[in-house]
Amino acid sequence: MKIFLPIQQNPTTGKGFFCNRLGKALLEMGYQLVEKSSFPHDVSLHIITLREGGGKRVLRLNGVCHNSAMNIKASNKEMIKSLRAADGVIYQSVFDKSLCDKYLGVFEGLTCIIPNGADPGFYQGITPIELKNENNFISSARWRPHKRLRDIIGAFHTANIEDSCLYIAGDLSTSGLSPKEIQKCFSSTVIHLGRIDQNILGSYLKSCKGYLYLCWLDHCPNAVVEAICAGVPVISNNVGGTPEIVGPSGGFVCSIDK
Repeated sequence: MKIFLPIQQNPTTGKGFFCNRLGKALLEMGYQLVEKSSFPHDVSLHIITLREGGGKRVLRLNGVCHNSAMNIKASNKEMIKSLRAADGVIYQSVFDKSLCDKYLGVFEGLTCIIPNGADPGFYQGITPIELKNENNFISSARWRPHKRLRDIIGAFHTANIEDSCLYIAGDLSTSGLSPKEIQKCFSSTVIHLGRIDQNILGSYLKSCKGYLYLCWLDHCPNAVVEAICAGVPVISNNVGGTPEIVGPSGGFVCSIDK
């Protein structure tokens, strides 16, 4: 079987990493990948909306707009159009499917739920970084207001764990906090690592006792999947699709949100 999947040379987003990892896995399973949609293929895989590609068109949905302060129908217009034209649909989580069913419509064809994935083998070759504290925690994200950076740091301070430190990875310019607020967040026990590559992030993950993630209504966060594959217990809130992967992996789901 020949499959068309958009592959990026140097991915920087969860979507890019997902496509590249999926492509590698499909090759290992014996399938053929074509680089261009103009080449003959049997199946084309699409992320969020249908783009170039023929054959049986499989659509992977997530990120549906459900914010009542926005024009939901207009925001989801392209996704609704893609859903109606797809031959099969993949959802990231039960939560993700429930949102899509409500705001895009129930797909009548073949569907399945496949959570995001990562390679646990990647972390076997990563050397843990040496840290000065005994109890280290970490949180990473493409930070936006609903990722709740302030709350994560506040929760860490409230826990008041002896000989502990919290590391924050990622660009904070879109976190919703002002530069002055960001400056106040960090201290000797809460350290900002900035944007770091996967190898360096992996070295921190392997040295930490917990990964904090309190995002509001995430579908299936790649950052949490990475932490799970690195063997780090995840501490999350109880809404969205996150609890669906945190609970079964041995993490801690805190009932803090309605």
